[in-house]
This record gives sequence, structure tokens and C-alpha cells, in this order.
Amino acid sequence: TQQVAIDNNMSRNATGIANVTPAPTNTPNRSPSTSPGTSGNGVDSFFRGQAKLAAEYLNQIRANPAAFSPAQPAWDVQTGVNWHEGIKVRTVHIQARPALTWNDTLARVAEAKAKELVQESIKRGTIYICHIGANGEGINIKMHEAGYTLPETWFQDRSSNNFENLGTQWSRSRPSDIGKQIIHQLINDGGAPDGIMTAGHRNSLLGMDDWYAGMKDIGIAIESFKSSPDAQGSFYIMVVVLGKQAF
Repeated sequence: TQQVAIDNNMSRNATGIANVTPAPTNTPNRSPSTSPGTSGNGVDSFFRGQAKLAAEYLNQIRANPAAFSPAQPAWDVQTGVNWHEGIKVRTVHIQARPALTWNDTLARVAEAKAKELVQESIKRGTIYICHIGANGEGINIKMHEAGYTLPETWFQDRSSNNFENLGTQWSRSRPSDIGKQIIHQLINDGGAPDGIMTAGHRNSLLGMDDWYAGMKDIGIAIESFKSSPDAQGSFYIMVVVLGKQAF
């Protein structure tokens, strides 16, 4: 299974951060297409099921991070580590957090963002991951416009992102646990040490500081596409949107 890099930035100061993930060098740069089971304009039942399972799995990790800590943790300078296969970083020291509640509004926001990323990837002929859309909007304004309550100051800058995590995977066949694999990737964060500026996905998903410890809600979506009609596998994009109702 080929691994694909993910964005490694989260923002807590309502500034919004954009990060583009380059495609692997062996990705065919020809006319891409969406994978069977999803049109690129809708999310199929398999992906919706995987999104729910990913949220449930994340809650299991949050409830007892120590139970998922490996005996031999990996680190970012190691080569050949598959960050999608299991938790590879030490989590024994991470404080347990309450379960996040599935939120249909955030799930719809995540689905719209996943479709947007797929369409932009198709347009470019390569996988494209970015917190700020082509229209200059970050996830905060999308949450507000979908009806999720945020303080006005959090979406005045339309590029602001304080709640979004983006992960990817490439596979020759449709994995039966694609959501779980990308949760691993996000928490592993390439083996980076703890910290919002180094392992922002791990920090946010596991609530490792006061800001993210206050998260209550979650919505997840998964989409896929092929880099060309005759490609041997598909790219998978997962969008995780967290939320909190009290500020």
C-alpha cells in the first residue's frame, strides 16, 4: 500500500492555514475519475458507514489512550514505517477524554469539503489537500453557514480554520477499514513529537490541550477518486471536523 503525505497544520488563532499535499512521483497525471461507489458528487453508504466507524474508533482511543500505546514506538526519522497500520507513537501519557458526539451538521460540512477536495484533485490530475478552498473559505465559515453555532469573530476571516483535520490514503483495493487506517495516520502524525505545532492532528483528536479538550462534537466524511481511468488504485480523502458549543 502506497502512503500519501497529509497536511500537518492546525490553527487555533482564527488565522486559517493552507497546506497542499503533493502527489507521489509515480502518480499518473492524466484524466482522473471518481472510484466505483462514489460519483464525486455524493458520498455512498460504504463511506458514510466508514465515517461513523472512524468516529467510534477514535472515541475508543480517547477513552483509554494508554491501551493503544505500542511497546516499541516509531519516530519521524524512521523509514519504511506504515503510519496507517496501528498506533505507532507512544500514547501512555495522554489523558483520557470523553467521547465526541456524532453531529449530523458537522458530517454534512465534512462531506461538502471532501467532495470539494476530490473535485479539485480531479481538476488538477493529482491529489490536492488544503484547509482553504479555491474560494478562499476555511472550515469555520462553512460550519457557520451550515447552522453550527460559532462566535462571529471566528468566521469573520472567511479563511479561518480551527476545527478541521485532513487525512489521506492510497490503496489498490477498497479497504474495509479505510476510516480506521486514516485515524491511525492522523494520530501518528508521521511520528512527530507531541505539540500543536508538531503533531497538530494528534493534539486535536485526542484533546491534548485545554482548547481541544473542550471539543464535544464530531463529523467525518470520506471520498475517493482515481488519478486516471486505468489507475491501479484509488486515493481516499477523509475530512474530520470537530466542534464545541461553548466558547
